[in-house]
Amino acid sequence: MSIINQNLLAYWPLNDDSTTAVTNYTSGSSLAGTLTGSPTIVTDTRFGRVLQLDGTNDYVSIASTTLDLSSDNLTISFWAQGDSSLTTMSNLTVLHAQNTAGTKTIEVKYPSTGMVSFEAGDASSTDSASSTVNLADYNTTIWVHWAFTKDSTSDEMKIYRNGVLVATTTSKSQTLGTFNEIYLGASKT
Repeated sequence: MSIINQNLLAYWPLNDDSTTAVTNYTSGSSLAGTLTGSPTIVTDTRFGRVLQLDGTNDYVSIASTTLDLSSDNLTISFWAQGDSSLTTMSNLTVLHAQNTAGTKTIEVKYPSTGMVSFEAGDASSTDSASSTVNLADYNTTIWVHWAFTKDSTSDEMKIYRNGVLVATTTSKSQTLGTFNEIYLGASKT
């Protein structure tokens, strides 16, 4: 698998052998993560092995020096798969980033059953976009690829599911700020 790394801040494949640390494979970056809870490494037919978080108290925390997103363009993408125990998607956080004051600056989550949301901005405010989702897609063995983009120059936020655009919002002019902590699988606000 090749990595597209033009302006790439971080790449965590979440398939290391460790259940205590997550490696960032971006050249020149130290954004390694620490695993909390009891995550497990499981065998997967698509990716070989993957990190499994339980949706309750397993998460990855990534402390960093302050990252400046002043380019005002951002893309977050990931593969996700649920299982038969996933009966609700309420308040499941995929990614949460915050600044030094603990203010949310970026978040991707399932705020309620049937929705996925994306927020991005700075300490003063965030813009948001959302899309409906089908719970049945997440309590099976199907992998789903998500991509979330924010372009403060064109004032657009977009959500893609398996490469298909599922939501576009306009008039989203909030600039992107800085963040210094990232959480995968948990919200810390």
